[in-house]
Amino acid sequence: PVMYLDTMVDSMLKGLDQQVASMRYNIMDVSLCVIMVYTLLPIGGIWAYVAIIFISELFNASLSIGRLLSVTGVQVKFCRWALQPIFCILGATSLSQILFGVLGIHFSYSSTSLFVHITVTTLCYLAFLKLTGGLSKEDIAWFRSIFSLKGSPKTPEITDGDAGRLQSRTRRTVSGKSEG
Repeated sequence: PVMYLDTMVDSMLKGLDQQVASMRYNIMDVSLCVIMVYTLLPIGGIWAYVAIIFISELFNASLSIGRLLSVTGVQVKFCRWALQPIFCILGATSLSQILFGVLGIHFSYSSTSLFVHITVTTLCYLAFLKLTGGLSKEDIAWFRSIFSLKGSPKTPEITDGDAGRLQSRTRRTVSGKSEG
């Protein structure tokens, strides 16, 4: 997941005219990898190599995410974006295990059993999200629109004028001049 996240964030940075920053972070990452491979690989073998990849990806992703957040001005809502979903999924998996235990339903690797367990856990997760305020009416309406027969979900269209304004605003933000 971290490798995928890093790739997506790097792509976003390139789209925001931040190629130089992305390249700088990648050069720093490669330099760190070379040093760690030279020093740690002879000592730890394959386990050191796995640790090097893990550390390298976390290093690169954290630098890239930090840059993306500073360029876009997005404020991270850690509790709402990370802790709340984590606790909801922990609660959902625990509740579904308790339900299956009380009902005497044991997990097997059959496709039916797998489908039932995933469905019940997903419904519990959605219930916990709804109870904690993590699932809004707009989220539900958007999700329903995906499966409606009326057409695809409505997304705002970006015209050439909008794209120009977005690009101009991004350049002003990146150069340090704030938009009034």
